[in-house]
Amino acid sequence: MEESKETEKQEKKFAERFGRFYDKNYKKFLIVTAAIIAFCFVFIIIFHSQNGDFIHKDISLAGGTSVTIYDSSLNINQLKQDLPQYLGEVDVQSIKDLVTQEQKAVIIETSQNSDTAKQVLENYLGYNLTEKNSSFEFTTPSLGGSFFQ
Repeated sequence: MEESKETEKQEKKFAERFGRFYDKNYKKFLIVTAAIIAFCFVFIIIFHSQNGDFIHKDISLAGGTSVTIYDSSLNINQLKQDLPQYLGEVDVQSIKDLVTQEQKAVIIETSQNSDTAKQVLENYLGYNLTEKNSSFEFTTPSLGGSFFQ
């Protein structure tokens, strides 16, 4: 019982000290908050001027094709280096087994339509992409546009 009263007294003292500290220094806290908000606005303006939009949109918002290739022998770094010259801006990711960390598949996202992406990837890889060794998902730009409206 005495411990709880002692703890309560200590908490009350701390609250009083913090209250006095805050009352003396609240203007400094406002300056810090205003500086953070100003930094955020400057960052957003710079990002918008460089990229033409307020956020970076991936293919799910901007439209494009996502290709999943079920091939464990593909080199991710080589794909990241070679594919932009054929498909423009691409995002290449690997899917790995959680236990063994062995690569199971590769996901390639591009702004190209699915027919163009399929043709370029077949030429690059040297084999046909079928339903057994790959999957294609195409998102239209209108979906992302309606999302932002």
